[in-house]
Amino acid sequence: METQDTQDIERLDISPSLIEAYLINIGKAILLIAALIGAFYFVQYLVGENPFISIFETLGLPWVWVTRIVVACIAVYLVLIIFSTLSLTSYELIFEGDTLTYSYGSFFKVTKSTPIANIVRVNFKEYNPLKLGDIVVEFTGTEVKELKVQYVSDAKRKCEWINKLISLKRSEQEANPKEEVSVS
Repeated sequence: METQDTQDIERLDISPSLIEAYLINIGKAILLIAALIGAFYFVQYLVGENPFISIFETLGLPWVWVTRIVVACIAVYLVLIIFSTLSLTSYELIFEGDTLTYSYGSFFKVTKSTPIANIVRVNFKEYNPLKLGDIVVEFTGTEVKELKVQYVSDAKRKCEWINKLISLKRSEQEANPKEEVSVS
């Protein structure tokens, strides 16, 4: 968090921890593959023989195709995990005056602004043992209803920073209300 007193700008960058995100997603993939292999052997144990051999023999397909199909499915699944992790977006929150400008996007940056009054709440969900979590900023009165940043390291502390900045900006707004212009 950096502060520039001359322009009254508070800037906070929130980005996912990509290494931990990769580890979590690869761990999920390994668990899914292990569960599928376990289910295969469980079915084989219940039936007494490999039930899939008879299916492939009936269709006239060689048994080698089974391993190719399984390897291809695993490869596609791993590629999908890699691309989903690459698509995790970084967010930049800029508190300037009474507005919040947020930029997000992994390949193309999108920048939007909203009044701080439109922020309903900022929450986090922490994943234990890794101290990672998701930070969710909820809005009202905007087309984007929430910003969700996944796999943020030390999400609790960063969520507290955001809440402190919001309360600071709201207290500044209350201390220095804008004068309303009346037309007579």
